[in-house]
Amino acid sequence: MSILDVWADKFIPATVVTITMAPNDDGEIVETTTDGATIWGVQYNRSEASRYFSKEWAADISDVFVTENATGIHKDTELKIDGVYWSCDEPVDILKMGEVWTIGLRRKA
Repeated sequence: MSILDVWADKFIPATVVTITMAPNDDGEIVETTTDGATIWGVQYNRSEASRYFSKEWAADISDVFVTENATGIHKDTELKIDGVYWSCDEPVDILKMGEVWTIGLRRKA
């Protein structure tokens, strides 16, 4: 049983945002964002997350997403949570067992 099983009823979806190159109406190649994989987890504000996890986050991290699946998430990956875009920090295997990952989030403008 994972520690995340305790919070399973609080899980929310986070969509990995992928950037592709596609032509616009004028035929110019432009970056286009599309929704990729969905991961499930719990989102905390930074101070709330520090109560549960003894981890230091960079000063510009405002929120933390905790998940059991950080596959494909790297530094600067974008996530969309409830319509808000976030830039990720590098995921951290908080228990060193590959089952609970914390991801620092920076809100995108």
